[in-house]
Amino acid sequence: LQWHIVENIQSEERKVDVLITNVQAQIEKLKAYKQSMITEIVTKGLNPTVPMKDSGVEWIGRIPEQWCTIRVKYLLQERKERSVDGLEEPLSMSQKLGLVPTRMLDMIPNMASSFVGAKLAYVDDLVFNKLKAHLGVFSVSKYDGLVSPDYAVYYSTDKVHLKYLEYLFKTPQCISEFRKRSTGIAAGLTRLYTDGLFAIECPFPGMDEQLAIVEHLNKKCAQIDRLIA
Repeated sequence: LQWHIVENIQSEERKVDVLITNVQAQIEKLKAYKQSMITEIVTKGLNPTVPMKDSGVEWIGRIPEQWCTIRVKYLLQERKERSVDGLEEPLSMSQKLGLVPTRMLDMIPNMASSFVGAKLAYVDDLVFNKLKAHLGVFSVSKYDGLVSPDYAVYYSTDKVHLKYLEYLFKTPQCISEFRKRSTGIAAGLTRLYTDGLFAIECPFPGMDEQLAIVEHLNKKCAQIDRLIA
């Protein structure tokens, strides 16, 4: 009877293992589809029938005829504001959650004894962890607060919707550009400084099309994330 029970349990375990493997494979396919969709839309637009032209930039390739390319330095300004009294909410960057209040993280990093003079970030600023930019550790902030001195904070020059730029920056092709532009003394210790970021050339649709792309991607990505969950 014991052997019979053991055999039944092992049989069920094998079925569960196969199910887990299948679900994990489906999740990976969904993630790959999501990334492919984002890359296609932020570099080619929403209408696949529009005439295309060569962008003249190797990593971008062909873009819609009415688009142009532009250096990041014309789209962003670095925020230089510092806290006077250090009483604002401390914020930390999570690869999964983006920039959130530090108290929301499972593992809270060592906190400074004083935040006087700390960098400030505001809602809708684009905030980078300079050391991990090549890993996609940056996001548009949903909070006002204080950030690490190793973060860079940027705001829009009103030519670009920062969520469009965030989607664009997280494409594998743009991440590759971040790696090329990062500098430092050793592998794993390189940082993407403002000069390197600002030198990158980007595909550039008009503001109305940027907004349409952001709305479309927000909706589609939410649907895919629900399927993954």
